[in-house]
Amino acid sequence: MHAKATLLMTAAALLITGACTHSPLRSPSSDGAATPALDAPAALETTPAEIDLRSLYPELSDAAFRRKLEGAQTPLRFLRSFAPAYYRAFALQKNSLKAPLLKASEFQGWCAGDAHPENFGTLLDDSGNASFTYIDLDDSGSCSVFSDILHFVLATRLQVEDLRDRESIEGIIEAYLDGAAGRVKLSKPVRALLSRAEDKDYFDEELEDFGSEVEVLSKNISQPERRRLAEAFAADFGKVTITRATRFAKTSGGSAAQIRHRTILAHGDEPVILEFRTLTTPAVYHERYEPSEPRTRTLHALKMTAPRGRSKWYAVRELNGKWLLASPRYKGTRAVELKKDADQDPELMLKIVRDEAAVLGELHSRGTPEFGSYLHSIRKLQLKDWESALSSMEAALERVRKRR
Repeated sequence: MHAKATLLMTAAALLITGACTHSPLRSPSSDGAATPALDAPAALETTPAEIDLRSLYPELSDAAFRRKLEGAQTPLRFLRSFAPAYYRAFALQKNSLKAPLLKASEFQGWCAGDAHPENFGTLLDDSGNASFTYIDLDDSGSCSVFSDILHFVLATRLQVEDLRDRESIEGIIEAYLDGAAGRVKLSKPVRALLSRAEDKDYFDEELEDFGSEVEVLSKNISQPERRRLAEAFAADFGKVTITRATRFAKTSGGSAAQIRHRTILAHGDEPVILEFRTLTTPAVYHERYEPSEPRTRTLHALKMTAPRGRSKWYAVRELNGKWLLASPRYKGTRAVELKKDADQDPELMLKIVRDEAAVLGELHSRGTPEFGSYLHSIRKLQLKDWESALSSMEAALERVRKRR
């Protein structure tokens, strides 16, 4: 067995058994239970070039951090793998922005956190109804909402060369403003995704069908480990039995090296397929906004992204000083695969991206206290202002990437 797999498996065993050597700080939770507090990130840098990537991930082992670096060899992969670096760089550069951009950046609200074209997708509820929404909650929280939409446009430019032109950027911004004003009208390719999702309103029982960028660490964890997982979520799911659990970790992306468990629960006549994942410090925290405790933040993120109601199988609980998110593995819940879903057609890709921008605008409208003033400041920005901010952030992140 490879050394890196051994290290990850050891970390996963410590997570479930509780055999850890330090006791995390604790703070009161919304339900009165003692809960682990997040460690505050260090604030030693004065420019993006000084950002220490390692300090952004105190929860990762050195081996897991190296693994994360290995999957971030291009500007796009770096942005997607190191979202905290983007928000830290934005905070460090914010005061150097020109007046219109600086004004737009001052409004705090609820942010997606790692908004890029393949973090949106179809989300099924327990009745099989599908919504098109933002589906990755790891990095959601309070931040400058302008930095959130800027992150999305930058990620789009890096992912699709054909969408770097001025016309495409204008189209994305226009769609964002439409969504912010409550005008979300989904395009034909996205409506097709929703239709296909609702045809798959059942649990995905393929516990080991992960794709190429995942390492399976254990095909079935021990019975005591399965019991501890079930007991941690008893308040949410009642008395259930986990009959099987596959332990794995992604090898690239924002959640690379984080331990997950994909499980089968015995519940009534039908099995329930859930995935448990460890929650970490959200990327937006590195803009220095005060985060809420993990359970409150994550449940609020679910409410914000699924305003019509979430599945009863979502839950957040603590196990041995770590926060875990349980989520249902419905076959129809899936992320956008931009080039595949658009049949490699740049015009269809732009339609999907515009819909995603509209959804992000709608999210910001619900989660920004001074949204009217923010929207006014965004509408005053000219295309040259957007291009200036995009170029500045792209250059800053490239300095961070090369410094590593």
